Amino acid sequence: MYHISPQLCLPDGVAVVLYSVMQAYNQMESIGSLQIFLGIVKFLVVSLGGLLVGIIIGIVSAVLTKYTHHVKVVEPITIFACAFLSYLMADMFELSGIISLIGCGMMQDQYSLHNVSQKSATSIKYFIKVASSANEIVIFLFLGMAVVRHEHVWSTGFILWSVLLCLIVRFIVCYSLTYLINSFDRYRVRKIGLDEQFIMSYGGLRGAVCFSLVMMLNEVDIPSKKLFVTTTLAIIIFTVMVQGLTVKPFVKLFKITLQAHQNLNCLVYLTKNVSDHLMAGMEDIIGFHGKYYLKELLEYYDDHYFKKWLQRAPTKADAEITQIYQEIMLRDHFQHLEMSGAAGIPDYK
Repeated sequence: MYHISPQLCLPDGVAVVLYSVMQAYNQMESIGSLQIFLGIVKFLVVSLGGLLVGIIIGIVSAVLTKYTHHVKVVEPITIFACAFLSYLMADMFELSGIISLIGCGMMQDQYSLHNVSQKSATSIKYFIKVASSANEIVIFLFLGMAVVRHEHVWSTGFILWSVLLCLIVRFIVCYSLTYLINSFDRYRVRKIGLDEQFIMSYGGLRGAVCFSLVMMLNEVDIPSKKLFVTTTLAIIIFTVMVQGLTVKPFVKLFKITLQAHQNLNCLVYLTKNVSDHLMAGMEDIIGFHGKYYLKELLEYYDDHYFKKWLQRAPTKADAEITQIYQEIMLRDHFQHLEMSGAAGIPDYK
């Protein structure tokens, strides 16, 4: 199931970009090969442009947090304000706001969060969790209200074909991509199995983004908006209620390996990093520039240039293992106190 997590954000951003392209096509009287080519170009510009805007705003947030340590209350505000600004800037230039947020988040996680205090980082972490839960509640509240209040136009054939095509296309895309990964990823020791491919294909849920997009349709330009809204709600209900409730039994049936909780272990961390460095050295010796060489090259520039420019106190190469060691010592200390009979001590995770 750990294959599913990374794909949750990007499809929403891509869907919004395709929506804008289709909206532009809807305004045209005829669509030729030139318009199709321009649509592909627009897709690339909107996606990559949104990512670029997010990275730039993320760099700005890193520079700002570099000098806000004297006023700690400003640190969380700076992080959230820059993230929201990246979305607004991308949307203002008709770029992808979601992909812009992804780019901004990557830069903030790499640089900005290392500039803020521990209390500010904790506040940011839990505020995001609360905001995420609140947004999910609001989204499904609006979904429920739309099901009851909206004036529906029902077409059994159109809805059934839409649900069926969603399933078929999802399976085709997932199986095709995993086939390419298994065939051309030379570094992958364990291939993605057919059972895991089925779960990834079957677990595709549609919700907030598609509902928001269909509600934004202009009924003057799209006379069949009510039918599209009804069909979208039917797809959401089917994927969430039917697929969402049955995916867990399928996981148990196929005995899919779940992502286990990883206990803090210095030996595992050291082994992984030593093996990466050894592989990079071997690639350099044989004159082959693979992913380990590129990783070492990026880490070199990151440590020697980017961190010095964007972090107030640049993190050293041993910072992560030092943090792991501190957390292990703190965990062992709590366990020792509990074994000694101390009462009321919370579990340390």
